Amino acid sequence: MKIYSKIVGVILTLAGIGAFIGVIAGIIDSNDIEEKIGISLLFIPCILFLHYMYIHNFGFNLKSEIPKKNYRTILILTILSLVISAIVPAGYLLKQINIQKDAQEMIDRGTDNASSAKLKASLRTKHQDGHIKYVFSVINPDKSELDWDYYDTFSFELKDKDGFKIKTIEISDFVNLVDGKKRYGITSNSSHYMSLSDYLKIDKWDLIYKTKE
Repeated sequence: MKIYSKIVGVILTLAGIGAFIGVIAGIIDSNDIEEKIGISLLFIPCILFLHYMYIHNFGFNLKSEIPKKNYRTILILTILSLVISAIVPAGYLLKQINIQKDAQEMIDRGTDNASSAKLKASLRTKHQDGHIKYVFSVINPDKSELDWDYYDTFSFELKDKDGFKIKTIEISDFVNLVDGKKRYGITSNSSHYMSLSDYLKIDKWDLIYKTKE
């Protein structure tokens, strides 16, 4: 094999390995399971290219028959590429499945006390079928009548660990909480579209309300 052929072979092989690593990085960086699967398909041309380059580097243009050790080298390198290309997406696919499974478990987000309005709100959530499902309640803690002439709408604002807003959900579908004839609060059992990646960022939340004044 001529020197220039060896040099070109090494350069192209390194380029192929770089592309292979790029596919792995793309799988790691992506948060969407369908996108991970799509990126994983890029392993196919990478492996075919690398297999060709392995043969080029270890098998072509030899004056004598190809030594068995070169056959073994080509086989080992190709199998190693195949194993890595199978393990990486499979590992992250399993990880994504576990994340989705955990997100489907109900999380009690605790309460938010709006002391200025003498209100107490609670929130429970889970993620399923591309939606955040929630049970949200707002009450007067002493079960006195909620001033419906004062409050217009209730919402809750979801934030990440740094306090940046992820989403604000306005409550439009709710049931009145009644004690005798007093409507002391509302509760809502509903859902809203939200990606899994956004849902996993939720760390805290706040009660938001608008008044009629």
